Amino acid sequence: MTELSGGRMFTPPPSPRVVAVIGASRTRGTAGAELLRDLVSGGFEGAVFAVNPHCAGSDLHGVPCVAGLGDLPEPPDLAVIAVPAYAVSGVAAACGRFGIPALMVIGSELTAGQRGGLLAVCREHGIRLAGRDYLDAAFGPGRPAAPGEPLSARTSPAR
Repeated sequence: MTELSGGRMFTPPPSPRVVAVIGASRTRGTAGAELLRDLVSGGFEGAVFAVNPHCAGSDLHGVPCVAGLGDLPEPPDLAVIAVPAYAVSGVAAACGRFGIPALMVIGSELTAGQRGGLLAVCREHGIRLAGRDYLDAAFGPGRPAAPGEPLSARTSPAR
């Protein structure tokens, strides 16, 4: 547990056992495709699922793809959201209704209003919003690239 300003306490989410990449893509170079590939090739030992209604029933980069959260064979501990900025809050709300305890947003340049909407959804549903430090702690060396970080940095040692 870490003390934050104002005496608030923060408990980081545990390392995930099951990760869902929402908005994963077949298109190489996109945030969702690269993170999905990094999870698989980087030695993540948990289960990984892609969520994309346009690719459902196929494998994306060696990972089974389903149309929606309700189609997952097991509930994820972490949802990685890789959708356009305008859709992030709606996807986060769906994650909250599904009971996903932690999420991370990648590849989306959120406006101040969109960030505020995302934070409100996370508070409403008790979701932990994870970032770069979570990647380091959960995945260690060889972790996936963090939001705003060049994809080539994914092979650097944990900071």
